This record gives sequence, structure tokens and C-alpha cells, in this order.
Amino acid sequence: MPEPSSTPSDALRAALLVFLSSPEHEAYLNQVARMVFKTATSTRLPSRAVDLPSEKAFPENVVIDEIRSALVEFLMERESIQKAILCPDAHNPEGFLRTAFIRHWIDRVRRTGDDAFRDLRDYVMRVMREDDRFYRYMRGKEALYSLCERNPTLQPLSDDDLFEIPFPNDIVQDQSLKAIKRITVMPPLGIHFWHSVTEMYGTPRAWVPLNSLVRWLLIHTASPEDRPAFGDFETVGGYVSDEATRPDRRYFDPGRVAEFAGLFANRLKDPRKPSFFLCYCRMMTPGEMAGTLGYAEQTARNHIKETDAMLKTFLRDLPWLSPPDLNDEAFSFFLESLCRILEKTVPSA
Repeated sequence: MPEPSSTPSDALRAALLVFLSSPEHEAYLNQVARMVFKTATSTRLPSRAVDLPSEKAFPENVVIDEIRSALVEFLMERESIQKAILCPDAHNPEGFLRTAFIRHWIDRVRRTGDDAFRDLRDYVMRVMREDDRFYRYMRGKEALYSLCERNPTLQPLSDDDLFEIPFPNDIVQDQSLKAIKRITVMPPLGIHFWHSVTEMYGTPRAWVPLNSLVRWLLIHTASPEDRPAFGDFETVGGYVSDEATRPDRRYFDPGRVAEFAGLFANRLKDPRKPSFFLCYCRMMTPGEMAGTLGYAEQTARNHIKETDAMLKTFLRDLPWLSPPDLNDEAFSFFLESLCRILEKTVPSA
């Protein structure tokens, strides 16, 4: 009796098994696992959604080992991923697998009902649609709101900004998600946040991002694992779009990188902005900076040291801008965008 002929799927699985038994696969999966860990922790994707141990309960190396095992299982189950990874012309298979697994993780979160951000955002949008005090504006896919009809837009709010806005305990004493999701409570919270943001920026009116309101609410009411970091699942989806998953290119999203530049510019306090601009954008020495800005050379050195540490801390959890998935073009674009922003805010520029 003749042997049954092999199918393309059989050949693909055989090639995958050869790859998984090769010396190269361990380094490859380790790199991807570290990339997945970085993305998941920076956006606080709940580990329970994909049956992984929590990074709060276990050392980082243990969690990364578990992610590597999950990646192998994920690869074995998805033929389309196998084709992309094993394609001989693939230039960025690591980024492809990281992105595919993160998208799978997000899907699992939504199916298990752990997407606290989306649930709260939908509720806030519904409340504001039914309340005449709020004006709403869509900028692309981004929703903004205001208490005024015509407004300027602001630079993105950083997490530091959100933590500086106090929670109004006079409006609701019970700081829980259940307590704030009430029709008598949510509008006053939205009004309080809008006034706090406009006061922070020194403007009488502004379009305030709805996502920033939701992030602020979660910071003060959600359990630690549900609190957002620099964004939310929509933000994650923005930089793991289908185009970004193509393994044949070193991709980055200029829009997201420009947004990161705006966030960092917002974090820089006014006394440090001139120093950062002259050092990173004008490439001045500490002595030249001191002469331009009128302070001691040691002060210039101290400013450089402080802002350099701030920048490294800020970039370490962002896609494309720090190892292991550092993209040189993205980093150059980040600095160019940041310099353009700071040029408008530094009087000496």
C-alpha cells in the first residue's frame, strides 16, 4: 500500500520542528520573550488572561521562561504564524511574533472580561452623550471632551500629570470602580478633571482627551493590575497594527513616536527644557550651555545628568525606542520630533 503523500501543512510542521530543535531557536525565542515581557508589563496586560505567572509574584527570569514556553505553544497552533516566521526573506521575524502574541493576549483579555479600560471608557462616553454640559469632538479615532464649544487641543498628558491631579473625595468617598459608575457621580468627576487639566496648562478652555480621564479614574479606583500605564489596549493595538506585524521590514509608527516625544516634552520641567534642547538638539558642550543660559558650568552638567536619566527611564518601556527592539530610525525621529516641540518652548532657541 503506498505511503500517503505529505501535505504543505506537514512540510511546514516538519520545518518548524527542525527550527525548534536548532541551536538558533533558543536565542530567538529568548529575544522575543523579552520583547513580549517588556510590552506586556509597560501596558500592564493581566498575566492571568494567558495563564502566565504575575511579574509581581515571580522573578522576571521566571516569567520570561514561561512566556517562551507559551510562545512555542502559540507557534505550534498557528500555521499562518509559522509561515511568516520560517519565511527565508523575513527581516523582522522577532517583531512579527512579538506582535502576533500580544494581539492574541489582548484578544484573550477582552474575551475574559478583564478589559477594565474599555468598559469604563464606554460608560463615560455614554454618560457624556446624554449630558448637555459636555461638548465632544473626534480627532481621527481619538475622542476629546470639553465644557466649552470651541477649544484648542493640548499636548498629551503624561502619567506624572495624571498622578498630580487629586481625586475629589467630596464627590465620592468610596474610591472604587463600582462607586464611580453612577449617573450622579461620573459627570462631576469629568467636570473636576477638565478644570484640573485646564488649570494645569494655564488655559481657560481646551479639548481634553477622554482616554486621559479614564486613565486618571482607573489610577484612583482600579485594582493595581487593572491600572493603565502609558496607555490602554487601544494604544497597544495602535503599535501592533497589521502593518507593523509584517516580518519583511523594520517598522515603526511615526505617529506613535511623535506622541511619545510630546509626552516626554510634557514631563520635562521648564528649568530643564532649555538645557535639554541645547544639549541634545544644538549639541552644545556644558560650557557653551552655561554661557548661553547664564548659569554655572556645573549646573549645566547637573541638568544634563538629570535629563539623561529621565530620558533613559522614559524610553525603556516603549516600543522601537529601547532594546531589545530598538529601531535607529525611530529613535532619530523621536529626537527630531522632541527638538521641534522644545524649540517652541525654549526662549533662547
